Amino acid sequence: MTDFSTRLKKRGWTETEVKKAMSIMYSKKARESHQAPRMNKILYWTALILAIIGNFLVCIALIPVLLVISDTTLVAVIFLIGISFGALFTILIKDIEHVDPRHHVIAGLFLPALAIIIMYVTVRLTNQIVAKQTASVFLQQNNVLIPMVYVIAFMLPYLISMFYHYRR
Repeated sequence: MTDFSTRLKKRGWTETEVKKAMSIMYSKKARESHQAPRMNKILYWTALILAIIGNFLVCIALIPVLLVISDTTLVAVIFLIGISFGALFTILIKDIEHVDPRHHVIAGLFLPALAIIIMYVTVRLTNQIVAKQTASVFLQQNNVLIPMVYVIAFMLPYLISMFYHYRR
């Protein structure tokens, strides 16, 4: 017998009550509930790292698109890609239970700032490639507009979900 079960018996608990209490305390469900906060943090940071890597890969994949699509069509394409990727990120973050509000602030500020920097660098490098080319097939893009459209579209699903969450 453990020290705890001995103390329960001294307080007048029956053997059946002690066994039931011990089985509840040491059940698999109880052990999992103690590990849940740590696992949620690991899942959160993994999702954040995957979102950063995903943003980087999306920007690399957009280089050919940035070279040949005109402004209006490009803004629509960037918006659709940003909102799709933002919805995926929002689903990942929302599915992790018991995430602290400060983690939402980190995700809400850090990831968009990083996304705008990565997109800005990508558009700027693409424009430098276009400037060195003699062919008139490639187009120069706006260094500010494209990253802003992407970040706004990326954050839109997250902001909408936070609005509805705090509105309840």
